[in-house]
Amino acid sequence: MSQQLVQAGAKVVGVDIARSPLDAWCEKILASGGQAVGYDWDLSKLETLARLVETIERDCGPIDVLINNAGLASYRAFEDCTLAHMQALIAVNLMAAMELTRLLLPGFRARHQGHIVNVASLAAKMAHPYDSVYAASKAGLLLWSDSLRQELIDSPIQISVVCPGYIAESGMFAKTELPAPKLSGISHPSLVASGVLAAIRQNRAQLIVNQNLVGETSAKVTLAISQLIPGFGDWVSHALGVPELNRQRAIARKQKSATLSGLP
Repeated sequence: MSQQLVQAGAKVVGVDIARSPLDAWCEKILASGGQAVGYDWDLSKLETLARLVETIERDCGPIDVLINNAGLASYRAFEDCTLAHMQALIAVNLMAAMELTRLLLPGFRARHQGHIVNVASLAAKMAHPYDSVYAASKAGLLLWSDSLRQELIDSPIQISVVCPGYIAESGMFAKTELPAPKLSGISHPSLVASGVLAAIRQNRAQLIVNQNLVGETSAKVTLAISQLIPGFGDWVSHALGVPELNRQRAIARKQKSATLSGLP
């Protein structure tokens, strides 16, 4: 995503909890002739985000576009979730986006411009068993984005939300050896990046990214029919094998956690 933003002429600022990935990311951008600055920051510490915004704008100048792309997910049965797990996931996936947006809105208004892109998920629109807290956080992000967009409809501030399906080679997908169902649609990260840029350039309120035009259209049709016939979405999900895939991922995560902690 950052590469495409740089190619479009943007100076990019990245935030990650770990320093080493940020350094590698910055080096890659700088090597391509772009401008990039990275800040290692824990976005779950919501009370520190005002300081983060102040630091970035002091070092780099006013922020014109905010892309809320940070996300945590951890496949598990809901009864295996802890309060700390739920709080951390909601903080990063939803509350951090809300707080960063709240902090930037006054500056956007003063400069009569600004665009916020929230990266949600197709899991915000359909049930995602064994990852229900993640789905709840993304559903919250989606509805909040749409609500805020309507609040700001007469202002120069633009709000977009991008909903990708399964993403190959990165994030959750890269951490498991269990492949997603091919019929569900699998998108390369560059396709999601293109969707984000399209949302910015065209001021798209909402954008679904799912492999190709056929995948995106089938997802939209499934979602539309599911509003009329709720059981249809369940049938499609089970036919694609999504609940079983997520259950297997939850088992694999639990086994890996037990191994790393030395538990039997």
